[in-house]
Amino acid sequence: MDSRVDKQDQAGQSSGVNRALRTIWKFDFRTINFNIAWMWIIYPALFLYGAFYYTVNGPVSEQYVSLIKQLFPDSASTFRGIPTPPIVIAGMAIFYFYVLALATYSLRKSMQVWGKGATAGTVLTHGLLRLLDVFIVTPLVLLILALLAFPFLGEFIGVGDKFVAIGNELGRIYSENIPTLIEIPLPLAFVLTLVMAELPSYALHRLQHASRLFWYLTHRTHHTTEILHPMGVGPAVGFKVLSRIPLFLMQLLISKLLYTDGLLHELLMFYVLLAFCEPLNHEPHLYRAIMKNRFLRFIFSLTGCGPYHVMHHSAKEGEEAINLGGACFFIWDRLFGTYVKPRPDLPKVGLTNQPDMIMNPWIVNFSGFMTIIYELTHNSIRYWPWILCGSVYYKPPHSKEYLILGYSKPAVV
Repeated sequence: MDSRVDKQDQAGQSSGVNRALRTIWKFDFRTINFNIAWMWIIYPALFLYGAFYYTVNGPVSEQYVSLIKQLFPDSASTFRGIPTPPIVIAGMAIFYFYVLALATYSLRKSMQVWGKGATAGTVLTHGLLRLLDVFIVTPLVLLILALLAFPFLGEFIGVGDKFVAIGNELGRIYSENIPTLIEIPLPLAFVLTLVMAELPSYALHRLQHASRLFWYLTHRTHHTTEILHPMGVGPAVGFKVLSRIPLFLMQLLISKLLYTDGLLHELLMFYVLLAFCEPLNHEPHLYRAIMKNRFLRFIFSLTGCGPYHVMHHSAKEGEEAINLGGACFFIWDRLFGTYVKPRPDLPKVGLTNQPDMIMNPWIVNFSGFMTIIYELTHNSIRYWPWILCGSVYYKPPHSKEYLILGYSKPAVV
């Protein structure tokens, strides 16, 4: 009798845990009654991410600083243990204040337009996604890479001194072993460098929108928000903090092929401009003001930021894969037919036709993984190539959607 009671108690506890997990899994952050106290959680979390992201991925991260210090060898200042010019440190302080002020303005305006609950819930969800990307996904990927490299190197790859040493070695190779194939004027060399280095980024971004595997696993999270915010839109791809390293090195290499001294100074200045423009990629309330200003339109078209990227988030059917490139006036989008000029008024954004969905960081982030796993386990192996390599529009006989609940809103026009 006692054993039967114990089993019933255990079953009851187990079912209670399952119910609690299901409740957490399906909990929608937009239903929280947000007040000012929640802002003390949202702001530090978003600012912590911003500080880490723009320090590691910005124009003064270690891969850039290791080259910058060659330009300012007499500087006595120190930034993260590496000699850097005082002006760079001051610039970063100004930049952090700029991002925080922009984020504050955007959040307050969005709460007035879309409501406090919907705005704070969406921003918090995607802000937590960014923290998840930086502090969990990125270290996990680095650990996997270290494990894969261990049999060949005989030791684990560190992210600290070894990373800087690798950057310095690549810098030496760049300066000593890359010839200048053709000498052209500096402005033309700069433009060609940006255009040629942008092609791989364009190709990857187009793949993320065309391949169902890449879309579900690396990019759909970024397009789920219907309320844009400078620091509250989930990452476009996991471990993005490392994505600019190869791009910057490629730009340096190309510039050396086209210009005798390379274009280190010019590329660094462009990255500084890009760093100030990028937060406006997901800022909806300055969209119209920028579109009315010819000079600002030129700057944002040059960098591929601002309203041009907001259009990339359009929820209108047929605009699922537009404005995929970036630098230098969207040259590759124009050539391959994916460029769309921003409209005068702010477009509706999100997934196509803004479906009903649950807004919390775990279901937004992991629903794509779960769909792929479900399809692989519930379909014949003959469908696997299409599941893993098929178009984003392909749907196998058996599939399950964990994020989208349905479509109750009228089609976006």
